Amino acid sequence: MKQHCYGSRQRDIWGADWTPFNQSIAYESIINIRPSQNNRSMVIQDPAIREVLKK
Repeated sequence: MKQHCYGSRQRDIWGADWTPFNQSIAYESIINIRPSQNNRSMVIQDPAIREVLKK
């Protein structure tokens, strides 16, 4: 699991998995469940956050 951190605050930490074989990213992790940030599932729902993790 990859954790992308911009700071030490919970709202700045997101989880995703990188699969080198097919070069895909799965934006799914238990740490992504955040009702306070309108992310109510394990999948990162905000396209802007996904784009940051993609880089």
